[in-house]
Amino acid sequence: SAGTQSITYTIGTAPCQETSTQTITVIPDVSPTWTNPSPICAAAGNINLNSLITGTTGGTWSGTGVSGATFNPSSGSQSVTYTVGTSPCQETSTQTITVISDVSPTWTNPSPICAAAGSINLNPLITGTTGGTWSGIGVSGTTFNPSSGSQSVTYTVGTSPCQETSTQ
Repeated sequence: SAGTQSITYTIGTAPCQETSTQTITVIPDVSPTWTNPSPICAAAGNINLNSLITGTTGGTWSGTGVSGATFNPSSGSQSVTYTVGTSPCQETSTQTITVISDVSPTWTNPSPICAAAGSINLNPLITGTTGGTWSGIGVSGTTFNPSSGSQSVTYTVGTSPCQETSTQ
């Protein structure tokens, strides 16, 4: 078991008996397990890696984007290693934290427009990240029909957990 143990070896019989005592130090086993927070957004802000430890605490973190026990998602997807214990009972766990690029749902509102103006293609109004979807009354695919009157139109872009919307 963990701790310091004294072991004595005795040989022979009196008066020719000899003994030798040795001290053996047993280091406790460690577990470098931790929960990978992937996927995360590049704009999520710094992550406290120590809060992800599910095994033995007190180790050290390493990898690109790691400073002390903090991971900066702006460094992109990276392999991060947690090392805990002392030799000969030192163990590591390396996982890749997947970082998804940030998205921007910004778009230019074409208001005011005439109800008889005809359908408006919404995609050219995007000033942020392209490739999202449009929704709202009077919206069909990427087209808005002004004859439906003043309506709220929403642009949604990205995938969870990095999905954002803008409604105008």
